[in-house]
Amino acid sequence: NLNGEIRQLRTMLRRSQDANTDMTKQLNDAEVESKRLASDAALKESEISSLKSRLISDRKIVEETAKSDQQMLRSSLDKLREDVLEAKKLANTKEEALCTTVSYTHLRAHETPEHLV
Repeated sequence: NLNGEIRQLRTMLRRSQDANTDMTKQLNDAEVESKRLASDAALKESEISSLKSRLISDRKIVEETAKSDQQMLRSSLDKLREDVLEAKKLANTKEEALCTTVSYTHLRAHETPEHLV
């Protein structure tokens, strides 16, 4: 019955070899998938790095624009304040001129024949 045992061992060996072949194929497939995923991850990291650089650049532009706008607004506000003060001075001067009392003689001195109707 030695031949029967040899056949069984050969069958077990074939099955073991088939299983080993299947496992080797699965391992190779997993390795290929792992490399693909690593490549995808590297690409994603590159995209992320590029996006970060762009965001930093855009942020600097926005900050510079905001600073410039603030300076322009401050300058406009200062000019507006100066204009308001000047307008108040003019209004006070006109009001003083209108409110200044004059004598009857002074008024008569400026009369023209048209006033004497």
